[in-house]
Amino acid sequence: MILSTASIKELIDKKILKVEPEAIVEECAIFMHLSSSFGKKDNEFTEQKEYTLKPKEFILALTREKITLPKDYAALYDGYTYLAREGVITHGGSMFIH
Repeated sequence: MILSTASIKELIDKKILKVEPEAIVEECAIFMHLSSSFGKKDNEFTEQKEYTLKPKEFILALTREKITLPKDYAALYDGYTYLAREGVITHGGSMFIH
């Protein structure tokens, strides 16, 4: 079942679903934003105002939002098409989050 926008907001209000900082919820989704934390494969992230990606380079980035789901809920992550058109892939594996 895909939750409605109203259902997602209700879960957040009841603190069943936790999103920090406050979430932008529209169209049955919680909008995620890239933060200014970038890192390589060793999971050491540094804050940078901007990052210039070199050809064939792989970089990791964190989101500004941190989402906590109860154990009896699951979520899907679907990347933004406008980023994909620019060559930025926001996930490289399963869309399923548990």
